[in-house]
Amino acid sequence: MTTIQLINHPDSGISAQNFATIEAALKLFAPMVTTAWNLPPVTITTDPVAGAWVMHITNQNQQVGAAGYHNVANGIPTAYCSPNASYRVFGNYYPAFSIRGKVLTPERFSPGLVTTIAHEMAEMLCDPAINTVSAVDSNGHQWLVEVCDHVFGSYFPITVFNTACVMPDVTTPNFYKLGSKAPYSLHNAVSAPFTLTPQGYAYYKGANGQLIKV
Repeated sequence: MTTIQLINHPDSGISAQNFATIEAALKLFAPMVTTAWNLPPVTITTDPVAGAWVMHITNQNQQVGAAGYHNVANGIPTAYCSPNASYRVFGNYYPAFSIRGKVLTPERFSPGLVTTIAHEMAEMLCDPAINTVSAVDSNGHQWLVEVCDHVFGSYFPITVFNTACVMPDVTTPNFYKLGSKAPYSLHNAVSAPFTLTPQGYAYYKGANGQLIKV
């Protein structure tokens, strides 16, 4: 059993009510990831727990160009998610608009803070030490397993407390195996292993261990 502690720092500007909505959405999202990856169940809490992984909601410790990131601090998987860099709290979800069965506009999404937190949480769960690499792709490269990066820009809504929260898509283990069968992500964003969404990105390890962008 993995326990993840959410910490809403005073500088975040996130109200207790909005923080409770974020927590509730993550409690629905986490089992989707653990089920897809056959991982142990996750407990998400706001209470201090010895040995718990930690997710900080704060505008401190922000990396340039990143709304969130995760690393390992004193042996504990740790993430930092910036409300300011995420712009919105829950993101925006616009359902598809249809007339007489014909879709005039598809569903649309804008990510938010809850999207950032879910992104970092999923990647912590699947690669807590940031050192897991895939089997080789068609070029002989082993990708770093960052499960939301590869399908970045693919989203889906989770509704809690009458609030639509925009969640990130997540690759499945079959994404990292040539010749494997779909699905390759929770929401079928790509149609083959080792392929990226239009906004997706990936890195593989070079001969000297350096990260090289695909």
